[in-house]
Amino acid sequence: LDSAPSLSGDVILALVDGAPVAAGSVADGRIVADPFVSTADAVALLRERMARLRDVSAPSRGHRIRLRLRGRLAT
Repeated sequence: LDSAPSLSGDVILALVDGAPVAAGSVADGRIVADPFVSTADAVALLRERMARLRDVSAPSRGHRIRLRLRGRLAT
């Protein structure tokens, strides 16, 4: 999309009329966009979607506590 280094991990694309205009890395939140296209709305949507994907993939606080308790019970 632009001359930025490649994104790593899971990547999502924003398409306009079937052409990619922006892409974002779910892992680190970095976004690259076409500098010749108005991408502010696409980038805003990418940021929101990536945040939701990170929230879903992150273990909940309750899950982390259960994992810690299991580790203590195993010893």
